[in-house]
Amino acid sequence: MLALADSLWVIYVARTLIGVSSGVYSALVPMYVGEIAEPRLRGSLGGVFQLAVITGLLLMYSLGIFMEWFATAYIGIAVSVVTAVVALVMPESPIWLARHGRGEYAFKVLTLLRGPQADIDQEIMAANESKSFNGNGPAYRDPTIVKPVILISLVMLFNQLCGVNIIVTYADQIFQSAGATFSSSISSLIIGLVMFLTTLASFPLIHWFNRRSLLLISLLTMSVSLGLFGGYLYLAPPGLDWVPILCLVVFIIAFSMGMGPLAWVLVSDLCIPQAAAAVGVFGSAVNWGLSFILTLGFSEMEALLTKTGTFWFYAFR
Repeated sequence: MLALADSLWVIYVARTLIGVSSGVYSALVPMYVGEIAEPRLRGSLGGVFQLAVITGLLLMYSLGIFMEWFATAYIGIAVSVVTAVVALVMPESPIWLARHGRGEYAFKVLTLLRGPQADIDQEIMAANESKSFNGNGPAYRDPTIVKPVILISLVMLFNQLCGVNIIVTYADQIFQSAGATFSSSISSLIIGLVMFLTTLASFPLIHWFNRRSLLLISLLTMSVSLGLFGGYLYLAPPGLDWVPILCLVVFIIAFSMGMGPLAWVLVSDLCIPQAAAAVGVFGSAVNWGLSFILTLGFSEMEALLTKTGTFWFYAFR
């Protein structure tokens, strides 16, 4: 629909369908990873999801320099078709199979995933004993479900309140405010490239360092860089045009090496069998729901608080 759109309403419908599909996808993928991966691998594989998202952004930003916007939709079609074909041969989650009385098939899938020499009896037992939404009592009274949901909702809340999607969406406008003279395509490409490289570099950091410390350093660095960016917009000192661009680049690096991948790493980490569905759904809903609200209200927020006030809000949120 997007590729063949001949009117504005068709674009709106197409973008809505893409948004709904992306929201469902971002809930299901970390959940699936959490249910098929060994506990020691959940975090690393969760980070791959963020890297895939950034890779898609970089691909579209790069193609947008050479292609018309509607032509890039054909690339999206190709990626979706390949993904759908691969999904046809993917094994079902052993957790789901065990919950639905298909223990023998769950054993075969775990053997395929872990290898024939692995001791998987304990995993099968845990899967059989784990509760779902249809388990004993309402899910909202089960602390093994409620606590992970609250934690991941807070993480996703801060993930969006740092303002990253505002900067990604309004990159051209923000770079122009900072005094940059390059085109909107180049602005977006710079952000996409920096996000891709630093997300890639975040994997050893996530593995080597304490995740809470890495998260705090990431948040502090983002706050300082946005605070300085807002200060530059307020004071507008002459001869320092490089300062705001540096602030934005540092912000993107700090996000991509900490908060960005860690949010989805934590989704996979917290996708223990009894809480996987709730964590995936609530994490995705809070993340993309808040992204929609903040992106939609950016212009009104800027009119109310000024550019400086808006970025100081995100710096001290």
